Amino acid sequence: MKCLLLLAGVTLTLGAVHRSTARDFYAEDRADGGYTLKADSEDGSTTILGHIGRKVSVDDDEVTFHLDSEYDEASGGFKLSIHWDGPRDTIFEDCFRIGNKQWYGGPEQKEQHWPIQKSKIQKYSIISKEDDNAAISERYWLNSDGWYIYVQPDVPLFVDHHNILDNHICFIAEVADPYSSQRAHNVLKYDIWFFDNPKIAHQHAIKTYLGKPSGIPDYRMIQYPIWSTWARYSREINQELLLKFANEIANSGFPNAQFEIDDLWEVCYGSLTVDERKLPDFKQLVQDIKNLGFRVTIWVHPFINKDCDPWYTEALENGEGQLTAVEICRRYTALHAEYADVIVEAMEASVRDGTPVNPPIWWLDPTDEHALAIWDEFLLGERLLAAPVVEQGATFRDVYLPRGLWRDGTTGQSYSGPTWLLDYPAPLDTLPYFILED
Repeated sequence: MKCLLLLAGVTLTLGAVHRSTARDFYAEDRADGGYTLKADSEDGSTTILGHIGRKVSVDDDEVTFHLDSEYDEASGGFKLSIHWDGPRDTIFEDCFRIGNKQWYGGPEQKEQHWPIQKSKIQKYSIISKEDDNAAISERYWLNSDGWYIYVQPDVPLFVDHHNILDNHICFIAEVADPYSSQRAHNVLKYDIWFFDNPKIAHQHAIKTYLGKPSGIPDYRMIQYPIWSTWARYSREINQELLLKFANEIANSGFPNAQFEIDDLWEVCYGSLTVDERKLPDFKQLVQDIKNLGFRVTIWVHPFINKDCDPWYTEALENGEGQLTAVEICRRYTALHAEYADVIVEAMEASVRDGTPVNPPIWWLDPTDEHALAIWDEFLLGERLLAAPVVEQGATFRDVYLPRGLWRDGTTGQSYSGPTWLLDYPAPLDTLPYFILED
């Protein structure tokens, strides 16, 4: 195997340790194959990052192993680039220790685990697909120690949690379905960046790889609800039902809003062709709904089902309780509208500098171990915290507030964080939310 090492201010060796800067990276041969990737810090401590090159023989002259390490003075981060290259039938497999860190990122899932080390994913292809509702599949992973991994887009990438190696997240490059077989070589290329905390790391990833939104939606879409036909009818829609649904919303006293014609308005997934058996006069339906004061959109997705022909082939070739619910919805529709300016402000910040519109609560204190592990609370901007009930039938929940003075949006009571609010009352008509006052 050919090894190419590029040194740029940080010592990087194979099989030996030299301390010349704040962080030294090196790889040691393993008896069972590949290398143990380690990092030495200025304080003398050593961190085992992972086991790389698990599927590669050191005697394979057709495989190239390239490491490039540097300190970036502008950002204050350490960068480690790893690049494997070999014949198309070579499988590359690099695994990193999860340890006691919190991990975030990767593919969107139908049953989403967050932080993601709670999930067990087995050799999962990182592409947008219908399976598991994986419409978003980012090649980006971040952990609570302040380092992140970004895998280059030309890699035929699979990811694995806890299966190949227990307590490890593994990145596999393999020329296999669903990736194209028309490749002369197989590659595994990724960068690892190390920072002081996850907030700084994520902000750097936005600037370097992920990018920022280019703009914000129409203000009315932010201010008022989006009514989706999925919630009422799932896939069983037709022209009469949709117009009836729109009239019901309008007659219930809700303000001007967005009407979303959801699943299976089309012949099959990806055809983008109206199913005239269900919707014989789609143009008139849209106009009728608009006449009720709605704006109308349809649901689309970034895939075509294999059984959706000829489009797939062509693409390949080229009551009281109900009244109570309505009242609750009206109340929180009004609350949402009340905070429309705050939402717009958060969106504008995202366009400006990439700050998430809904950050995790550790965004306020990326050193808070409790906040780093919270999965069922989120922020709007940096001053509103929501803690929705996510367990069916629950009327109480524990709420964690990070540092700062917080005012309860429901009761007006103030709390000094960091603190836990145990068994916070949250019946169906109560949304636990809090405003940061300092």
